[in-house]
Amino acid sequence: IIHAFGSNDSHLGMTPPTELERVTALHEQGVQRLNDFMQTVQSSHACPTPIVVHLDDYFGGHQQGSLIGDFTFRMVLKEVAGWYHNMAVSSAQVVGELVYPNTLEETSFSPKWRLRKGEYNEDVHFGYKGHVAIMWSFVYSALETMVDFCNLEDLQRRTELKHEQYAESRNGTTNIMSSVHELLQVNPPPLDYELRLDTVSNLWKEEKWRQEQHCKTVSKSPPCVMAWVAGPEGRTSDINSLSRYLKPFLTSRNGWEYERDMSHGWSRKLGIVAKNTNATLQFEFHSTTLPTKTLTVQSLKSYGEKWERSEALITITKRSPSENTTTTNGELGWSQVMQQRISGIHNSTSSITYTTELEFPVAVEVGSDIRVVVELVGGSTFKITGMMLCSR
Repeated sequence: IIHAFGSNDSHLGMTPPTELERVTALHEQGVQRLNDFMQTVQSSHACPTPIVVHLDDYFGGHQQGSLIGDFTFRMVLKEVAGWYHNMAVSSAQVVGELVYPNTLEETSFSPKWRLRKGEYNEDVHFGYKGHVAIMWSFVYSALETMVDFCNLEDLQRRTELKHEQYAESRNGTTNIMSSVHELLQVNPPPLDYELRLDTVSNLWKEEKWRQEQHCKTVSKSPPCVMAWVAGPEGRTSDINSLSRYLKPFLTSRNGWEYERDMSHGWSRKLGIVAKNTNATLQFEFHSTTLPTKTLTVQSLKSYGEKWERSEALITITKRSPSENTTTTNGELGWSQVMQQRISGIHNSTSSITYTTELEFPVAVEVGSDIRVVVELVGGSTFKITGMMLCSR
């Protein structure tokens, strides 16, 4: 998992009065956000936990342009990554010496700067050279990590051999490092301000036991009935491939159209879009093979007159093999699981994809039919860029 803290998400939204208080608040919020992300990764219950890379590519946004703000966030990034045994890469730090001596004129690796009310303000978006720098920084770091890993593996084998020889010479003395090494193979307890030196060891051992018990029973089969994220890569990379993937599940598409917006660059903002009032999108999944617990929706939030009052209503219903009830619309066997509204507008002059997770009150049992209806109930448009119907 590459956790790229995108430019539009880099404003942590606090304005304490003094520089010291701003830096302290930035540290606290940075730890919280990164820790919350790692807890989300761990809550996916993957066995083993995925490799996670935290990527920083940002100049000038933290602390309204303060360099201490940028440095503080990078320090937090490394602290949290180190605790969870993740990898941290900062392409902004890599090219920093090319940018800082000439910030106002340098535009190859950093954003253009705008003059507002006599002062320079940062523009968070940089050009393609900056993106190439991100790629090479990541590739170099990944290769360096692989080399270090291989060297450490070799060192560990030679060290273990010496410990075994030492244990034999001491009539079987236990190698204390082996038990420590076992603990380091599991996810550590959450890194928050409540974690203390006198409790961390027991919490770590409890986490090891919990993960071992879970991984003994976890299913190796795919966890989702449906999963797609529209984008320039993968199996839903264009309108045709997205249409083909959704065809088995899509039973009604009234007022919704597939769209690829090239005005936003190569990423193309591919998705499925409501084009008129009361537009309705309906998916059905029959005889599911998983106990279904969540629906995750990725949708666009934007600004301006076009997106005014934009809102979608998502309704999830089920029909289990044992049900014999009639819903309000007269269909036999269908009963409501939950409903949720999602807004398509936000207080920002940018278009950003947000993730909304709907957790069912009770898991839908195996063998049931599931229906997901998305209805435009506010404004004149709404855009979905990804959906996942899953067992966890």
